[in-house]
Amino acid sequence: MAREIGVFYAPDDDGEHALQFGNLQPGINGGLPLLDVWFTPSNKPKSTVWPALLFTPMNTLRAVAGAYCPIDQRRYAFFSTGTDVLWTRYPSAHPHNAPKETIIDAANPFLGLTELGAGLVDMAAHFNGSALEIAILRTDGLLVVFRGTPWTAQTKQQLQWTQVVGLAGFGDAQRIAISEAAGAGHVFVASNNVITEVFYFGNTTGSGTIATFTDQILDVGNVFTPADGVMHVVVATADPQSGGSTLFEAEFVPAVKPPQTRQLGTVNFRLAGLGAYLKPDGAQHIIMSQDASGVAPLFLSWGAPDLSVFDFGLFPPRVAA
Repeated sequence: MAREIGVFYAPDDDGEHALQFGNLQPGINGGLPLLDVWFTPSNKPKSTVWPALLFTPMNTLRAVAGAYCPIDQRRYAFFSTGTDVLWTRYPSAHPHNAPKETIIDAANPFLGLTELGAGLVDMAAHFNGSALEIAILRTDGLLVVFRGTPWTAQTKQQLQWTQVVGLAGFGDAQRIAISEAAGAGHVFVASNNVITEVFYFGNTTGSGTIATFTDQILDVGNVFTPADGVMHVVVATADPQSGGSTLFEAEFVPAVKPPQTRQLGTVNFRLAGLGAYLKPDGAQHIIMSQDASGVAPLFLSWGAPDLSVFDFGLFPPRVAA
């Protein structure tokens, strides 16, 4: 089952964002609404649930990926019907000087990105420093990455997506995460017990094992810290004794230092999904979703992987009126 939250940080509102599908709304002839659950710890801390998309197709899955793009100051959301991958974008709830929207409107609230050709396993998205990338893992074991650059000089009317990676052989994979580091793209592929790194630049691709775990892997996320060139791969595994989950970090410097794995901490619930992101002050945060039917509860870890003390609480944090 694909990840049900898409996590990112947006500097234009200092917001920590978790995309998540809500419940069907009575009286609306459409599918699940897409919600942006976000929190800003700025001078006046605020948390809210913002409708990123009021409705989706009737056959929409609860699978979502998200990313912030500084080129057009938009939040991008990717979701799927099981046969297609679709996308939408939207500005901050408090827009500043973002360019006027020319693609997404009431008549076109979302657009097609690609036909799957097979079922969906998982998706992950990020901004690589110059363009958006969306990684898609299919049920036939094919891993593909599409790249798109908005507001280019050639066109301001349509964002074009181009496939830059297509690799087969991941039939046992369950979750993926994506990042940019050392001039290359990196996709982290989680099977039942193994994390594999797939790297790509130009026409070159390669892969290698990052870490192996005894217990079942539930999800994977990652943060790259440019200040020290370190990639932090966050992995959650199931704890068969307690019914909770254990979080680990596999840390390495691409092409320089091999991975080393350490335990971050435990949570007292079975984790359904996670996402990690880097804040401007260097803090690395993790948003986690609990395994639950419908709209899953969210939790924020602010003490890992950059601090020795692991701590977590509800997301968004409670804010005094």
